[in-house]
Amino acid sequence: MSKSQEWDSAKSAFKNSEKNATTITKAKDGNKYSFAVASDAFKQGVSGNLMNDDWKVDGAVALEEKPVKKEWKGKATVSIVSPVLAEKMRLWVNVSTTYNYKPSRTQFLISSF
Repeated sequence: MSKSQEWDSAKSAFKNSEKNATTITKAKDGNKYSFAVASDAFKQGVSGNLMNDDWKVDGAVALEEKPVKKEWKGKATVSIVSPVLAEKMRLWVNVSTTYNYKPSRTQFLISSF
């Protein structure tokens, strides 16, 4: 459990909050799986080696969902290392993309009826 306190200048008072979190991780067949539950969010992810021949490719996918706010975030990452191309020269490529979904106020009002 974690506790935090922040100052709310509009109310001239401190705002306290507590969060409980549980994380489960498992490794199987060279992949890492994770699942986390907090008081306001769910997180899940998987990462591992996609290719281990001449080209080395690692990948990861993560998803976070906040059901109360109806928000979610997804992230995918790929890391690529080439074999030796010409006298100790290699190529490293890291690619990552993230998508954040946050409904607008009107979407939230319409979907709550």
